[in-house]
Formats: sequence, structure tokens, C-alpha cells
Amino acid sequence: MSKKERWNKNIKITFDKGRSISGYQKSFECKHIVIYGLLTKIKNSIRAILCREDIHLPSGKKGWTIKALSPIREMAIPLKDIDEKEGLWKGHLDSELNLLDNISQELKVLESKLNALGEADEKIKLLRTVPGVGPRLSEAVVAIIDDPHRF
Repeated sequence: MSKKERWNKNIKITFDKGRSISGYQKSFECKHIVIYGLLTKIKNSIRAILCREDIHLPSGKKGWTIKALSPIREMAIPLKDIDEKEGLWKGHLDSELNLLDNISQELKVLESKLNALGEADEKIKLLRTVPGVGPRLSEAVVAIIDDPHRF
């Protein structure tokens, strides 16, 4: 038996109806983690742009509300409309805000799909009954452990 065959033998991802979690759901979980990382990176970039201009957002989640971002969005100018060198930060801010909007929208779509998959899975429903275990944690545990009889 080759190394590749042994490696494939240990992976228990199948797509028949007997299994409640699929490789696709595991893929969604990974994408969810990556998108959250991108979202954090974009938010940090926006904060850095504003800090360089001595403009400060409220800390924590309060800084990312529609109300808090409204005056920031008014400062942003599309790069194509910037004429002066000093206004480049406004173009950069506009680009980052557009990325934030796009990634946030992608995250909403992904989370709605994960919620639908989680509602159809009995293992995930059972784990969600544990206090402190939310939808993403229960999905991750089911995706990682898969078949508890392996242990």
C-alpha cells in the first residue's frame, strides 16, 4: 500500500446520506475562518489609516456600527476622483471600506448557508444544547471529530 493510499484510507469524508457532515461543510467552516481573518485585517487597516490622520474610531464593536462609520464614509473619496497627493489616504480609506462591505456581505451569505446546514444536522443540534456552545463551535467540533467512535 502506498503512502497516498494509507493517507486516503484514514480520511472519512463520504457524501452518502448516512453521514451528516460532508466535505463541503468542512470547506465552509474553513472559508468562514479565512473570511473572519480578512475582516479583521481590513478593520485594522482602516483603523491604521485613520490613526495616521489623527482620527479615532470608538473602541471595540462600537467602532463598526453604521452610526460610527457614517462620518468615516463621508471622508472617503474614490481613488479616480483624487487630484492631490495629500488626499491619497481618502482613496485608500474608500478602497478599504469597499472591501469591508464586500467581505461583510460574503460573511452573511456564508453564515446563512452554515446555519441551514447546521439545522439539518442532528449532531450539531445536540451540541448546541450545551451552555456556551454556539453554532460555529458546534459545527467545528462535528467537522473535526466527525465520528467519535474513532477514538
